[in-house]
Amino acid sequence: MKRQSKCLPAGLARALCLATLAAACGPAPDHVAAGGQGDTVVVTDQPPPAPPAGPKVALGFATELPAGDYSGQSEAAISETPSLWVVADWSGVTGDQSEQLELIAPEGSSYYAAEIPFADTNTSLVHSAALADGTRRVAFQLLIWGTTIESYDEVGTWTARATLAGGSAGGQAAVVLR
Repeated sequence: MKRQSKCLPAGLARALCLATLAAACGPAPDHVAAGGQGDTVVVTDQPPPAPPAGPKVALGFATELPAGDYSGQSEAAISETPSLWVVADWSGVTGDQSEQLELIAPEGSSYYAAEIPFADTNTSLVHSAALADGTRRVAFQLLIWGTTIESYDEVGTWTARATLAGGSAGGQAAVVLR
């Protein structure tokens, strides 16, 4: 049998070569897709899709219950601050989940610990609600005046830790009470 030689246009020859290499090397990465009937390779400039975002928290202290954006407090005077709010803004969570909150006193002992639901809640010490952007805000009021914090002058660095109940996402914030 006689072998016939054909000349292919340069673009088609390159495409066939790339398709053959891609087939020999296994499946194409997400940003390279085989197209047509195996005779062309389409290279896109789109990055691979991002993995879904997991739960995240931004944690801070505030002197008043914030309604929207707020700037966290890094320090407060015990004589001028009746209470502080521990504010946790969670993304990637639903209203049926909850936060595990722990407050650590300056000497390192656990002062308070509780599980707080993300479901809409409005009590004297806990406020939880969805913000306009879908973030779930959980705020806990740490009373200072009229408590042992004031009575024993528990000044120093107070630390808040918030973790997703049953999960690993979490954050930490500190405020210096002077």
